[in-house]
Amino acid sequence: MAQRTCAHCDGPLPDTAATGRPRKYCTRQCLRAATRDSPTKTCTHPGCERAMRAKGLCSTHYNQRYIPDRHPRVEVPCTVCGATVVRARDSRRLPTCSVTCRTLLQHGVLSGVDHYDWACDAQRRALRLGATTAHRVERDDILKGDGWRCYLCHIDTRIATSPFDPRSATVDHVVPISKGGQHVRENLRCCCLGCNSSKQALLIDELTA
Repeated sequence: MAQRTCAHCDGPLPDTAATGRPRKYCTRQCLRAATRDSPTKTCTHPGCERAMRAKGLCSTHYNQRYIPDRHPRVEVPCTVCGATVVRARDSRRLPTCSVTCRTLLQHGVLSGVDHYDWACDAQRRALRLGATTAHRVERDDILKGDGWRCYLCHIDTRIATSPFDPRSATVDHVVPISKGGQHVRENLRCCCLGCNSSKQALLIDELTA
């Protein structure tokens, strides 16, 4: 009997007796590669030569045709400046048009605007990551309590217009949740983005080791 080969890589397939049923692909990687994009068929959209993904279309044209039907887009005003924002109709986040407006909204520096509830979101995130205790703690109380100074490098942090500024103020769990830390005031400190990114899920002793 001739050796059967993988439909994707042409490699030998495992013995049917060992697997219990005939297989078309030798590994899961080949299965995913073959079903994600067809190596022999192209998109049916006029002028497109990309590999077919589903329903006769490539990834780009599939998303353009079918995704908007599942998540209708609507135009709404930015919560901060009023500029037009196009987003999914069922989105639960307050609409903002830029990183600057999102940052201002999150820090609650705007009068008369219902800002993003960081304390509630942080509680939910901590419980989702495995914390057994998650108190409601306001971010501003933590930052002001530490004098807006990073507890690791001792520089003065700030409310940055960009969330990618290394000196922007963040809140860090001194003992990471993944190592048994809890979301309580005693375990929360002001930390600059640079140090928070470098520390990740390490203990302070592990940083200096």
